[in-house]
Amino acid sequence: MFHAGRLFALKEDSPPVQLDPHSLETLDNYYTFNGAMTSRTFSAHPKLDPVSGEMVSFGYEARGEASRDVAIYAIDAQGQISWETWIEVPYAGMIHDFALTQTHIAFLIVPMAVNVPQMEQGGVHFAWDSSLPSWFGVLKRGGDGSDLRWFKGPEKCSTHVMNSFSEGNKIFVDCDMATGNQFPFFPSLHEAFDIERASGRLTRISVDLDRDQDGYDLEVLHQPVGVLPRTDERYWSLPYNIGFMPIMDPTRPRAEVMAGNVGLTLNCWSRFEHAPARVQSYFAGPEYTLQECQFVPRSADAPEGSGYLIGIANNFETMLSELHVLDAERLEDGTLAKLKLPLRLRNGVHGHWVSAEQLPSSPA
Repeated sequence: MFHAGRLFALKEDSPPVQLDPHSLETLDNYYTFNGAMTSRTFSAHPKLDPVSGEMVSFGYEARGEASRDVAIYAIDAQGQISWETWIEVPYAGMIHDFALTQTHIAFLIVPMAVNVPQMEQGGVHFAWDSSLPSWFGVLKRGGDGSDLRWFKGPEKCSTHVMNSFSEGNKIFVDCDMATGNQFPFFPSLHEAFDIERASGRLTRISVDLDRDQDGYDLEVLHQPVGVLPRTDERYWSLPYNIGFMPIMDPTRPRAEVMAGNVGLTLNCWSRFEHAPARVQSYFAGPEYTLQECQFVPRSADAPEGSGYLIGIANNFETMLSELHVLDAERLEDGTLAKLKLPLRLRNGVHGHWVSAEQLPSSPA
């Protein structure tokens, strides 16, 4: 993530690492915003507010492993913490992403719960506990958290937000959502891993804060199965219409790859338009499996979704990786360019496009 002239590498169990944006040299391996950040953790999914220039983020298990504490921060356009508040969640678990609107912040708490006995026996941090409900929590930006409301829902799994926005006191959050554990490498406590229940579809969560409601509403926006949704980041926290996501298209031939890629072999990148509903896809070929994609605007003032879609494709015939570049408005036309790398990269997720105009001047 690049903000206020600083480049950060992020991992959600620690503070940021500050890097030189030109050389990638580590400048500070425990960056705490001049000591102002008191949380032990910081999200790998901050959001940049295109209106205020703020970076808004949070840290979960913020007072230590298995704590229910979440710290929420706003970092202003100059890179200084301008707002901090703390809340408690219903139970300690993975909170990989969150939702930002112009007026509110929202968290979806899913049953990927911290399991201390499992850790004490040398196991991993989380386990899927299907006996737990999901919770959707909403609070105002800039406040002390006392207005926090929790809405209860059934067992669901979602880790990534495409985008979120407010209309008055109505909150809308679009995410890839499944009905069960999406991660086969985290054990399920009460049932076997089920690939069908792990299959996520783009789903809209909504609540009306003016209503006296106990639960949240769900609407499946599109049927293709996928993960890792992205959007035109110039519209983060604002009403929007276009997003992108790698999907698994069962009608297309798929590369034979090792099991464990979140249970899915992603063979297409898709563009989703919500109103009217439309999906178009890029199929790389049967020899490829696709990683996360990233949208790059054609220019700073280009219309929403006008630009390029880029991402890494692993070629299992050559055993090398390639960077594929597409016209984001015409995915079905195929690639504009393929940059062939001399090695095969591990499957990786999450990056952000930073234009040369945003970077500070290169050192002499």
